[in-house]
Amino acid sequence: MDPFTYLAALISIIIGLAIANVLGGIARMIHGAGRYRFYWPSLVWAIVVFLACVQHWWSDFSLARHT
Repeated sequence: MDPFTYLAALISIIIGLAIANVLGGIARMIHGAGRYRFYWPSLVWAIVVFLACVQHWWSDFSLARHT
């Protein structure tokens, strides 16, 4: 295995934990909708962070071709 494979696995784990944290926060927001006031910028920010994580993870695959 080349060094990129080890680095890609580590980065994928970290990004996967970030995505799980963001989705867990959205789930807590949905389940607690009756107890708390809904603040829409927090939902927009969670979506932006989620998309940034997915885009970063997806763009890492193009680095496998570089030497």
